[in-house]
Amino acid sequence: MSQNWICSPHDVPCLESEIVGGKGAGLARLTQWGAHVPPFGVLTTQGTLNENTIKQIIKDAQAWNCTRVAVRSSMAMEDGSQDSYAGIFESVLNVPLEAQALENAIKHCLESTRSERARDYTRARGLSEYTSHAAAVVIQKMINPLFAGVAFSRAPTGNSALVLIEATQG
Repeated sequence: MSQNWICSPHDVPCLESEIVGGKGAGLARLTQWGAHVPPFGVLTTQGTLNENTIKQIIKDAQAWNCTRVAVRSSMAMEDGSQDSYAGIFESVLNVPLEAQALENAIKHCLESTRSERARDYTRARGLSEYTSHAAAVVIQKMINPLFAGVAFSRAPTGNSALVLIEATQG
């Protein structure tokens, strides 16, 4: 698959995290299983960020009946069997559907693959500092939930036999 931008979750190759990243693959899998997931699309790891791509993302996001989106990093290295990279790469919330704001948020997510935090985590895991972080970006309808949470089937630090669930208001 060589698409730049994939808008329909049913078109996202959910098992190909090297194309849509870990988050993109996970969201596609949840959607395909029938879970209620806010609308999203993926700028693939093979994607090129240009004016036409930005225009298409805005057009598709407007069809989601929203004025703001979440721009979320989605790296192939995330959610791996050995390394989670949880919280290492950036996401930007409440991004207005305006070309410059969207482009800046996408670039911020892509640049986070080269951040000091990413390099430190990579070194701490014993991986080469030059390990490639194939970068995709999820663009998702921004929602304002009453509660939000995250669940880890293995604790990201410490005893990996533990399950970790965190939730908060908002």
